[in-house]
Amino acid sequence: MAEMYEGMADANVVIQLDILFVSLTVLTVLHAISKRGLFSGIAVVTFIFLHTVAFEHVSLFLGGTHCHASSPFLPMVTPCSSINSVLFYVPWVYTSLEAARRLNLRPAAFPLAVGLLQIGFGAVYEMQGPWNNFWRWPDEKGI
Repeated sequence: MAEMYEGMADANVVIQLDILFVSLTVLTVLHAISKRGLFSGIAVVTFIFLHTVAFEHVSLFLGGTHCHASSPFLPMVTPCSSINSVLFYVPWVYTSLEAARRLNLRPAAFPLAVGLLQIGFGAVYEMQGPWNNFWRWPDEKGI
């Protein structure tokens, strides 16, 4: 069992997030396979997952930006981030990419649309995370 950091969300709350993010990721994989085929569907979700692992690792260790509440069941990606913090991004990024793709925009507008959709789809969770102690920002000493 991973260490639960003091002041973070209760283990029961984090377990609910684990269930939610694992379920959404499974649904994302199923959708990607149904729309792109087995190989391409799994490839796009795997790319998003690996990109997010790298992003979390860089933001936590090079940027020191935040620390997640540890999952009592899912394995850790870093000492301060369990897989649930990565699984959150998979359906979020995939949904943004898929929605932007359906807009049939010019190629130059596609990245802007994806970015705007990511803000729209993720802003509520991003605002609630620190409030509910899903993650914590460093204090004035950087801890």
